[in-house]
Amino acid sequence: MPATSVLFLYTLRTYGDSAVSRKSGFSGCVSSFPEGKPCPQDIPGGIDIGVGLVAAVETSELRLGDAVSRSSSEDGDQEPVAMQGDRSQSITPAGLGVRAVAMVYAQNLRIGRAARATGDASARVSVTLQVPAQVEYEKAASVEQALTLLARYAPGARILAGGHSLIPMMKLRLAQPEVLIDINGIQSLRYIERVGGELRIGALARHADLLAAELAGEHFAILHDAERVIADPVVRNWGTIGGSLCQADPSEDLSAAFAALKGSMVIHGPGGRREVPARAFHTGPYETVVGPAEMLTEIRLPIRPGSGSAYLKVARRAGDWPIGAAGAAVWLEDGRIADVGIGLTAVGAAHFVAAEAEEFLRGQPADEDTFARAGEIAAGHCNPAPDQRGPAEYKRHLVGELTVRVLRAAVGRARGAGPAGPAREISTVRPAP
Repeated sequence: MPATSVLFLYTLRTYGDSAVSRKSGFSGCVSSFPEGKPCPQDIPGGIDIGVGLVAAVETSELRLGDAVSRSSSEDGDQEPVAMQGDRSQSITPAGLGVRAVAMVYAQNLRIGRAARATGDASARVSVTLQVPAQVEYEKAASVEQALTLLARYAPGARILAGGHSLIPMMKLRLAQPEVLIDINGIQSLRYIERVGGELRIGALARHADLLAAELAGEHFAILHDAERVIADPVVRNWGTIGGSLCQADPSEDLSAAFAALKGSMVIHGPGGRREVPARAFHTGPYETVVGPAEMLTEIRLPIRPGSGSAYLKVARRAGDWPIGAAGAAVWLEDGRIADVGIGLTAVGAAHFVAAEAEEFLRGQPADEDTFARAGEIAAGHCNPAPDQRGPAEYKRHLVGELTVRVLRAAVGRARGAGPAGPAREISTVRPAP
């Protein structure tokens, strides 16, 4: 008789000496499998440490699926079972993964070995499903109403836009807002338009809107390059541009793209409107300059002649977070690089920018030797962290190579050659540590 297993795993990513939970924070699968089969590993959603743990469990000859299947079938019930971990305490992001995942692995290893040694098929593993804490809900119909609600409930309020990041974090109690302010009804924030010499993007524009916008692709091909490799259609259809930027994930694709384009962010708050350079918007992992009673309302990109741009990332599989990624925007005059922006993501670049490489490129001829030297400079000034996606040296190599490729593609587009070079996603296997 088939058994049903529910497997919950934390995902963990590291930044320097600290550990920070993955943006999605939560991944899981519900699957049925026959007796004797190991727990399936095709878990959607970007398992990092989780997949490694499943592999470690199987290497130790503990077949969770086998133990769970006997337990369910012999008792005659179909109650779902899951891996155990003490997650009832308030855990900070920096301490989340190691303790919880280690407890899950150790507990199940002990139970599995005991069950195999004694033949006791009744050994069970249970867990209390993680759900968000109690939260109040408000729906705003205008920017003014949203700001009023933010001022009333700050600092305990959070804005709900697409929710693809916030809701999973709430399930893990990494985010525990007292009030959610839903702004999806503010249709005045969902637009992509040209005003004078700027492309303006409303904070509630969806990823799919930006990908479909011919105006955006005409002037900034980098945006379409990046949007094509962000997650999957489900995320792109509901996730918002403003939400992605405000999440401030160090591996966010659009943050690097907007940094390369040298755009600006319009923020509204109790004191009125202010405009912040895109390169000053992020102050650290998951941190921005937006205050507790403020909200991002618009992104502005200057349209300048003689420009070309491109974005490229390397990921383990399609739609995954990047191992490393680079974007470039180039403005040419008389065959030389008059101005340039290089955005880097997932490699520890301050403010998502390769500032030293940009400084070198200004005034240089747009040729292969220049691109190669810029790649070396960008690789030398980033600070990638070794993790399950690869060692630091591998990521630096990616930075150098990707910088060369996006510069080549951006210059080709600036010269009117159309899409030049591999401005797309490269899926790759994880390198050996």
